[in-house]
Amino acid sequence: MSEHHPGIEELAQIKEDIPALVRAVSLLTAENAELRELLEMPTANVVPLRPDEHWRQCRNGRRSSWRPMVSGATEGSPRVIVRQNSGMPQPVPADLLEIAEALVPDAALASARLAEHGNMHHVVLFPGIAAVRISKRPSAAAELPRRVEILRAVAAAGLPFAVPEPLTAVATFGERAAVAISWIDGEGLPEGNGDPAAFGLLLEAVGKVEISPELEAVLHRPRRYADGLGWADILNDEIVPRLPAKWRDGVRQRLDTLLALEEVPARLVHGDLGGSNFHFGEDGKLTGVLDWDMAILSDPAIDAALVAAWHGWDVLRAATDEETYRRAWAWNDAVGVGHLHPVFAGKPLSRVDGLVRSVIAWLEERG
Repeated sequence: MSEHHPGIEELAQIKEDIPALVRAVSLLTAENAELRELLEMPTANVVPLRPDEHWRQCRNGRRSSWRPMVSGATEGSPRVIVRQNSGMPQPVPADLLEIAEALVPDAALASARLAEHGNMHHVVLFPGIAAVRISKRPSAAAELPRRVEILRAVAAAGLPFAVPEPLTAVATFGERAAVAISWIDGEGLPEGNGDPAAFGLLLEAVGKVEISPELEAVLHRPRRYADGLGWADILNDEIVPRLPAKWRDGVRQRLDTLLALEEVPARLVHGDLGGSNFHFGEDGKLTGVLDWDMAILSDPAIDAALVAAWHGWDVLRAATDEETYRRAWAWNDAVGVGHLHPVFAGKPLSRVDGLVRSVIAWLEERG
């Protein structure tokens, strides 16, 4: 196959046809192995646009925009927003329905539906009753008990909104682990929307949670430097050197600005605030916050940056004080706050190239 480099006119046409290209790329599933190989996509990690609920690791019946994984992304990797989508829920495969029925035996099976496939869990929904999280891989099964304890500890913190609570113990089904958690009514908000007052109260409430021994036991405290595994170590040593030359100096400068921030006492950080992880009632009031899997003990401004990244920086400016806004901007400014969770873990990245590709896409979009 001869190598072809698009010219200026072709690139302009490609830019105009981005929506069509997105639809095409969304079809590159495992069935399109030959085309995937030509595009050097190592695993079947882009799922087709579907008429179901959406937005990353959509759990417990919340609805918002759909995000496919970027090529090479792995567990805990960020997603890239492609488009909003809505429609009918997916049917539940028989094997997942059997597990869900075992955990919620009194629920009407006819009401069951499947939330969008998250990267770590399938989620079977029984609207108004429960959500059943079922691990997809051994690594997720091993982590599920800790994630359940996070929910218990956060639910005990007395927050002024609902948090999903475990309804059962973690059960194992072969290599899978599963748990039923409580249902939280309400729906998420589309990108770019939100009441600053509601987000201000949310950020304040989460940031003031007392760090109990239970939270301390299950939440990681990311460190800047830790024998090559601190978040600054990984960004400086693994991510920045792999970026195109045109981006490296700017990213390093913005990373230096982030590192120049005065360290603050570690507080509870949700780590994934945005979109459908907020549930609002018909009256516009916040009813609950879901998906605490990425919670850590760190700078509360990280959550502020996540709110701004989804709902808008103008919303954040109206929701919080100038110092929090300044710190939030710094957390987002280097590589995008949504890319930081993998480097917060204190572990070697399993697929560095996937994260780098996502950072590059973010930089290109930002311009």
